[in-house]
Formats: sequence, structure tokens, C-alpha cells
Amino acid sequence: MTKKLLCFLAIVLALFILFLGIHYVTSIDLNNENEVLLQLCKKEESETIKLFKISIAERYGAVLYECNAQTKLIVYEKDIVFKRFLVFGGASYSSGIQTFNTTFAGKDLLMIVFGHNPLHTAHSYEFFINEEKFSRDNLDEYILDIYDLKGRNNTYSDGKAYDQKHEYLFPF
Repeated sequence: MTKKLLCFLAIVLALFILFLGIHYVTSIDLNNENEVLLQLCKKEESETIKLFKISIAERYGAVLYECNAQTKLIVYEKDIVFKRFLVFGGASYSSGIQTFNTTFAGKDLLMIVFGHNPLHTAHSYEFFINEEKFSRDNLDEYILDIYDLKGRNNTYSDGKAYDQKHEYLFPF
């Protein structure tokens, strides 16, 4: 009986180690730009990747990049075992400022504001969730802001972009 139990435990341990190895290999360190580029090149099957911006929050990360003349967003979730990031989702980008948002169990909201602001036309933006205002000033050429909003649902109002004089430019 003990040999069978030891054999069973050895198999379980081997499978667990295999799982951890695969888990580690499929995750990345978003602080390592070379590792990010390598993963994107494999994902896109292209060597012409241009990184615009990487953003990291407590539980999530995001990368804004270009491949084959198309701008894309890829979203990552932090792995609690290795503190690395696994692919969670993504979106294609058309123009201006956009949002990626999703809810979890109807009570947690992940909101990512992203886009290209080439002439720094937009100086700031704001949006509301359940009448709570979220905003950012002094926008860069590439925008990639992560809002990990625990305890909030997806009652999101359209965002608004403003110029330096805080005059309304466009919705997002």
C-alpha cells in the first residue's frame, strides 16, 4: 500500500512541477522590455513590433504596440505564484482615445484608457463611474492608464477629452 501511495504522490508532484513550469514559461515580466517584445513577436508571428507604452498596476498590466501598421492593446493579469503577467485580453485600436473595460462577478471593474495623442491635442480626460469622477491631466503622446476599480460595477459614462484650456474636444 505504501509503494502505491508513494508512486501516486510522485506522479502528483511531477504533474504539479510540470504545471508550474508551463505556467512560468507562458507568463512574462512586463518590466523587461526585451521579454515583452519577444512574446509579442511570437504572438503576432512578426519581427516588426514597435512598443509605444507599457503600464503596470497592482493586479494588471497593459502594452500598447504596433504590428504591421496596426496599433493594438494587450492586457495582462498578474500571476500570484511568480508575480509575472499572463495574457488576459486585448483590443485593436482605431484612433483617438479609447477604453477597454470588463467586470468581474458584477462587482469589480477593470478600465483601461488608451490611445494615441500625436499632437498633444488632448491635454486631459475624465470619465465617471457611478457618479465618481476619474481624470488625468498632462497627457503624453501615448496614453495607457489602468484603473483597477474593486467594488464597482460597469455603470460607466462616456469619457471626455479636453484641450489645455479645458475646452471639450471629443468623447471616448
